[in-house]
Amino acid sequence: MILSALLAKEIPARGVISFGEFEVKLDTTGFTQVYFGKALIEAYKAEQLEKWIGITILPSAWNPYEAENPGTIDAFAYEKVWLRRNDDTLLLNPFVKLKGWYLSSLIGEVDKPYSKWDMPEFPNDILGFKFIRDQADAYAAINDFFSPAAIKYHMTIRFLESILGDQLYKWGVEISRPGNF
Repeated sequence: MILSALLAKEIPARGVISFGEFEVKLDTTGFTQVYFGKALIEAYKAEQLEKWIGITILPSAWNPYEAENPGTIDAFAYEKVWLRRNDDTLLLNPFVKLKGWYLSSLIGEVDKPYSKWDMPEFPNDILGFKFIRDQADAYAAINDFFSPAAIKYHMTIRFLESILGDQLYKWGVEISRPGNF
């Protein structure tokens, strides 16, 4: 929900979730906290390698949970909560609730304009989805597919198409158009 809210305000964000030991100490001034340790270094290195806008969950964060709840990670992958890459990193679907809203829309429970629907996360998801699409389209319009910023938006669009599927992605495009939202 936080990522969705940031994207709705046109603030591209990404993060990495890792797990492990780290320490917090005061610097020599005694006023500033310094954070260091294996988990932070792992998260930093992973974030530097990512080429998308979103939240990445490293195996160090989900392996302990999976050990206690076998099969959960794959079950959530099947439900499109995240995409599990070959390196066992999870890419979190920021718009996972779109599926439920899509089904509600199909049976007529959601009236237009969608911005007035009473679920507070719904407008954020649509505005965040629209922001990512608009940015990718703007880069495509100037034939920019390879600058570092453009790559992040284009890769995020490919991820969303993959995780949401064709039908749900097209619905997201439709409802984020002027007049519908």
